[in-house]
Amino acid sequence: MRLFFILFLFFIVSCSFYEPLEVNVGSDLVNGTLSLDSDVYCDVNGGKVPYEYSWTMNGEIIEDCLDSCKFNLDKVGVYEVKCNVKDSLGNETTDSIRLIVEKEKVKIDSMITFGDSLTYGHALENPKEDNWAELYRLDLLDADMYNYAKDGAKTSDILDNQLVEFKNDTIADGNKLVFLWVGANDIVALVSHDEFKENYINILDELIVIEDATVVLINIPDASKLSVADDIEKGLNDLLSDFGFTLAIKRLTKDVVSSYNEIIYSLADEYRLNVVDMYSFMDSFNDEMISDDRFHPNELGHEMIKDEIKHDVVELYFETEFY
Repeated sequence: MRLFFILFLFFIVSCSFYEPLEVNVGSDLVNGTLSLDSDVYCDVNGGKVPYEYSWTMNGEIIEDCLDSCKFNLDKVGVYEVKCNVKDSLGNETTDSIRLIVEKEKVKIDSMITFGDSLTYGHALENPKEDNWAELYRLDLLDADMYNYAKDGAKTSDILDNQLVEFKNDTIADGNKLVFLWVGANDIVALVSHDEFKENYINILDELIVIEDATVVLINIPDASKLSVADDIEKGLNDLLSDFGFTLAIKRLTKDVVSSYNEIIYSLADEYRLNVVDMYSFMDSFNDEMISDDRFHPNELGHEMIKDEIKHDVVELYFETEFY
């Protein structure tokens, strides 16, 4: 009994020579980094060496980690990383760090658009200032604007004129957001599916090699949704009724537009590009959003188009960052 008391007293006295065990978990990730593989470290003070380390992330044990541990945080989310330390005296303590993997916008330095009157801003009082592309550019703050769209442009015009003009310009270095919205005038001009597809491919081959560019396609809107289409169908059928038949002009228009949009989607899949579905979005358009020509969007219409394109595109120019 006396021996046990002496040993116990010796143990108590010996422990008093050690500072209390303290653990601090930290990481460079707290200050932000673009690296997916990064170390989380555990600083230990006090207690008695050697230490035993036990790491967990979101409750799951991480093997083979000592005073630091490497984590591959490759998904957006919240990560709770804990390190439990036990010293040779049996003292234990735990510290943790909360890592939030979010997305941060990449700064867009230039916005480049190719297309027809829908991007040029036909029927607007100030087309250069009020078209959807310029409105979007303003949302990107300091981005430079290069809008090559022209009234009446077809795919062939983009190849022969707009891309030539683009190549002759000096575009500043940096991240670029590139839009292609064309096709309506190809349909009006009865450009065949084969020719439309060939032209579209040739355009994409030029766009995808633009340095530091995110390329976005916009499909062809359905003009049959506009009230003017009702008037056109009625007028034609009033004439055709004298010959004993009528035509579902609006349905035919819808089918034709859909067939050209199928080409756009198939090429988007092939080139791994995103498409803004303006065909479906413009279902919501009414006469308040259309100019006096009853076809082209007015200022309100362009504002709505900008908001829709921004909503669909904004996720494309993010990078993963840690905090």
